[in-house]
Amino acid sequence: MIQLFLILFPLLVVPTFDSEQDETLVDFDLVEKLIENERNHDLLLYFDDVLKRNPEDILALNLRGAVLYDLERYDEAIESFDKALEINSENVIALKNKGKTLAAFEKHEEAITYFDKALEIDPKFVQAWNNKGHSLYHLDRYYEALVQFDEALLIDPEYIRAINNKGITLAQIGYYNEAIIYFDKALFIDPEYFKALNNKGLTLYDIGKYEHSLTYFDKALEIEPENQELIQNRDKSFVLFMAVSSILNSNSIVPIWFTQNGDWFVNGNITKEEFVSGIEYLVEQGIIKV
Repeated sequence: MIQLFLILFPLLVVPTFDSEQDETLVDFDLVEKLIENERNHDLLLYFDDVLKRNPEDILALNLRGAVLYDLERYDEAIESFDKALEINSENVIALKNKGKTLAAFEKHEEAITYFDKALEIDPKFVQAWNNKGHSLYHLDRYYEALVQFDEALLIDPEYIRAINNKGITLAQIGYYNEAIIYFDKALFIDPEYFKALNNKGLTLYDIGKYEHSLTYFDKALEIEPENQELIQNRDKSFVLFMAVSSILNSNSIVPIWFTQNGDWFVNGNITKEEFVSGIEYLVEQGIIKV
């Protein structure tokens, strides 16, 4: 299966703090350096030390939970967010973070309740709108997901994650040209945003523009050369491009049934997998060479 990238807001960032966090013991400069160097183990030790000195440091609890999330230690992450919410049940960061962690467990209905709580408190919380859209998408509630991404973009028209996610959702419901417009918007903001490059390649693949799709997979791989999902997407697109090219350039007589398959595929009467199986058969029989 071709892999697409639906984006949530990352947990582990150094936030802008409001007055309720003024008493935190967190050393922002130290935390930022540890994040930049991806020293998650040291971050955990640091936040544990802060919480020994002040067990009610909400910022430290949130950041500790974020590190645990990045380490895929989701149960422990939820414990940290729950402790933050015991201290302040209206802490929107903890509400959003708990929602995102529940989404990692595929508990999307429950996750949405936490995003909604955060949005009741702060209706302009862009990341909560985006994450709610993500969960709705995974519940196959695509049109509702689009509403959430639109809400995020009303607040911040250049919020690249919501732009990318709206493109993915449009492609999922068959609005491929509109999806490409949103991936292009994301790439205008950040030409090296590899997730939008991948997703545009995927959408071009889905509408049969295999050669064009390779351009975007290749660009994405220049940025993320070790990304296995990108490699897989690129390889599948390349195989299909070469197969179709071989058929078009073949001196062999291509069976009539394959031409009929092509018509059926274009008209949506058979799946791409069924169409590809026909190509594989022609390769096995030596009618075309890939």
